[in-house]
Amino acid sequence: MKDTGYLIIAVVVLAACQPHRAVDLARREARRGDGPERAAATAILDEALALLASGDITGARRRAGQCLEKFPATARAHLLLGDLYELEEDRQLAFIEHMAFCDLHRGRVAAPWQRYLKAKMAGNDLAGPSSRERRGRILSAISRALDLWHSGKRAPAWTLLEELSRENPDFGLAALSAGLVASRQGRPREAAPLLLRAASVNSFLAEFILAGQLVGELPDLPQRLRPLLASAYRHNRADGQRALLLAIIDLRAGRVSSTLELTRQVLSWNSDDIRLLLVGAGAALALGRDDLLAGMLQQLRQFADKLAILFVPGEIPFFGGLDGDSLVYLASEHLAPVLPPPVRQYFLWSLWQARGDRRQDEVSHEFYRLLAREFPGLELQPAECPDKADRKTASLAEFHGKVRRLLEAATPALRRCDCPRRRYRGNPSGRLQFSITIGAAGQVTHAVVEGNTTGDDWLAACQLATLRRLCFPTPLRARETFSMVVTVGPEVEHEDGCR
Repeated sequence: MKDTGYLIIAVVVLAACQPHRAVDLARREARRGDGPERAAATAILDEALALLASGDITGARRRAGQCLEKFPATARAHLLLGDLYELEEDRQLAFIEHMAFCDLHRGRVAAPWQRYLKAKMAGNDLAGPSSRERRGRILSAISRALDLWHSGKRAPAWTLLEELSRENPDFGLAALSAGLVASRQGRPREAAPLLLRAASVNSFLAEFILAGQLVGELPDLPQRLRPLLASAYRHNRADGQRALLLAIIDLRAGRVSSTLELTRQVLSWNSDDIRLLLVGAGAALALGRDDLLAGMLQQLRQFADKLAILFVPGEIPFFGGLDGDSLVYLASEHLAPVLPPPVRQYFLWSLWQARGDRRQDEVSHEFYRLLAREFPGLELQPAECPDKADRKTASLAEFHGKVRRLLEAATPALRRCDCPRRRYRGNPSGRLQFSITIGAAGQVTHAVVEGNTTGDDWLAACQLATLRRLCFPTPLRARETFSMVVTVGPEVEHEDGCR
């Protein structure tokens, strides 16, 4: 591909949704010559993928389930099922299937959430039987029950999962799945002990229960899970995610001193965890510790261009944005004022948008006014996307191709942001990474900076505004999220140069 000024290093479309990965994995394993069963499983998954390409997600899910009925220990079938649940917007069921995949698949995993799972499940994994074949049969039965639930057959799904959890009390995923279904059915008395048992098997499952918002009608569940998380954290104090969950539990329970002490311990060696910094600053504000508050706000200011990510609806397992009136007050009244423009305006826009607050309109207008003054002549105002409801893409491959071509075509507009800013930077080269979420009509609903080595907030803001102007193809589901990385500087200069 001809160099067009920005080297688009990667476009990872569908951050948690690439069903073709399962079949690619199956083909690689089948080529290793590990026997006819692998080849047969691959053939079934090929059929599932063909159904998906035709738009029959339900048929694809059923075919993958049939693969597990014939070959229960097929890890890649769980991977495909998880991806299909992602397509149907059921992230909790998707994550259970991805956990099953990581439990059975011992090889290298590539996607970020799978690497996260593999790290969390190291050691005793999900406990349960040591025999891979028996684990495969249990996981296959769990998948069958989840399919029943997803298809509206609630009673048989609950009966099967309750039986599995009773017969396999040491298998955390069985208890978790049964607890999830009980919680969704509004049966807190059955759900609570199941979820607690799952968390006692593997403390990572406690994180999933909290982060996946499985508490439902169980308001005391976070406090009941806290001892399990605290014990796990004492054994591994390098686990910032557990520390964050403990800090939030304590803060919302009014144990502000505990929250502050916990965050200070972690921040002493990991000072770039912006979520933990915000929670710690909230505790410092509540306790009137202005000295600590000022220091934490100063640390947060160093990550100014990435702070908007705090309030973007999150994807499991990254546990999403922070919420709560005290944290919002801290963000709007104490953190925002110390941020430089245009980061302050974009941060407040993201905050009020996440809260559904009408103030988002005022700060978004201010954001665009600042950009118009800094980049005169550039068209950065948001554009209206035409109604494409009748032109949904037929397959993932078609969607990927359209997104890739769209971003390649956007390169000149992105480059126009870079040229006027280059003289202000000590090092004109750099790398920016963005996360972009598009809605059902192909419009950009969220765009945030995930990384910016240029140190130029105005460049990042201009490119964010440029990306928000794009009208993407209609996605296959209600929302799609992907990442893109661009490199700027003379080494990727456009053929006609900066003028």
